[in-house]
Formats: sequence, C-alpha cells, structure tokens
Amino acid sequence: MTAPTVTAGAATLPRSLFTQAAALIAAVEEWGAAACLVGVAVLVNFQFIDRFSGEPYVWTEEVSRILMIWMACLGMAAVTRRGVHIGVDAVQTRLKGTVRSVYFRLMEGITCVVFGFVCGQAILLLRGSRGVELASTEWPIAVIIWAMVVGAGLSAVHALMRCLAGPPAAPSAILIQDA
Repeated sequence: MTAPTVTAGAATLPRSLFTQAAALIAAVEEWGAAACLVGVAVLVNFQFIDRFSGEPYVWTEEVSRILMIWMACLGMAAVTRRGVHIGVDAVQTRLKGTVRSVYFRLMEGITCVVFGFVCGQAILLLRGSRGVELASTEWPIAVIIWAMVVGAGLSAVHALMRCLAGPPAAPSAILIQDA
C-alpha cells in the first residue's frame, strides 16, 4: 500500500530544505576556512614586505591571528561533519554489525557532548569579556571568542547528526568519500 501523493510530497519538501541548508552550512564552513587561509597568507606576506618600510603596520599580525583562529574553528566543524577528525579507528574497523553501530553512536555522542560543553564555555567567556579589546585593532575580543562558539556549536550539531544517522556502510567509505 502506498502513501497518498500529498503526504509524500509534503514529506519530501522539508527534507529537501534540510538538505539545502546542510549543503549551505558545509559550503560556508569549507569556503570560509579557505578564505581565512588566503587572508592569512596575504596579511603575513604584506607584513613581511611592510617591515622594510619606515613605519610598519602593527595590525596585520593581530588580524592574521584572528583569521587563523576562525580558519581552525571552521575547519574543526568541517572535519567533524565529514567524520575525519584525527583518531585511532583500530577498534571501530574491527567491529561488526550492531556492536559497531553502538560503538560509533557512543563515540559520536561523546563528541557531541564535548563540543557542546566547549561551546557553552565559550558563551560564558563571551559574557565575561564585555569591554575587553584587542591591542592593535581595538576590536572587541568577542571577534575571537565567536569563532569558538560557531566552530564548537557546529561541531556539536554535526556530531549529533552523525550519531543519529549511524555509522557509514563500510569503514573505508569515509576515505572514498573524501578522495
């Protein structure tokens, strides 16, 4: 027995919107991290060339450091989404069936809790750092702390989604996917 067409169409629409939102978040993570890397390279080279001038700019080091932190946090979310964080998978690859699924979900659940805790601590740090400015740019230090809130928050969501989805079909599927 098949479901009515209206129900099937309605069920397809939210999944499509969810898939589009996930693809947009993935693009922002990966392209944002790449843009930060380009920004760091440009600023560091500019800083090197500018050292030979009479009055070098002091803000370039601080801005490149901010971009590097954002790059690391966006990259952290991207690798969590892909499931390619550095780790030892010797145990998981030897497990089969339900035991493998339970182990995978447990590890992703722990990852979700840890990243959620880090995100929560970064939010508390945001509250406590009001009025604190960076030395050269005089920007609020929240520019740096928000990177951790965004990166850890996205990582927690990605780990939760991976936990709910379960392990990939084959242990080597991760390597094939990223190739």
